[in-house]
Amino acid sequence: MKAKASALVLVTPVCLVATGCGMKVMTKGHVVNAVTGQPVAGAAVAIYWVHKKIGVPGLPTPEDILGTTETLTGARGDFTIPRYLGSRRRHFMGVYKEGYICWSSETTFNPRGKIYEEIFQKRGHSVGGGMVIQLQPMPADIPSEMREQHANFTVDVLLRLWTPGNGPFDEAVRHEEELHRQILRRNDKEK
Repeated sequence: MKAKASALVLVTPVCLVATGCGMKVMTKGHVVNAVTGQPVAGAAVAIYWVHKKIGVPGLPTPEDILGTTETLTGARGDFTIPRYLGSRRRHFMGVYKEGYICWSSETTFNPRGKIYEEIFQKRGHSVGGGMVIQLQPMPADIPSEMREQHANFTVDVLLRLWTPGNGPFDEAVRHEEELHRQILRRNDKEK
């Protein structure tokens, strides 16, 4: 009996490591206006999760897609998203509301930047209970070329989220996508 019990104890952790099975928990957070601290209701929140497999050194690391979840914040700026536990879990998260700068878990967009390194800055973000996402209001006086850069940034965030195309995040960024398409058409005509 002791041998069976110890074998079970040894097999369970091996199963979790070898198969990549893991636990999903629901995590709550809030979106607030970065200037006023007030809740931002109706902001689109999306998160994309992958499980990084063990791969061959020197080759791209294989991934299993765990899924994308989209939601809108409530009246108090609150939202609930999944969090997958495990050391090889990676996420990409985006938050968007018209009138604000698109928020990404990996990069900040600074509309006042003059060079690439000032406009796009790396950020480290981890998903945890009670997290607060601060959305910066979009300045009314930014030049049109920065407005266009923001549209490109927002579409990049959308594409990295692997959304199905008809969810809250997709709907929220429609006008940014249209501006992006206009930029592409203009650039094609200039060639």
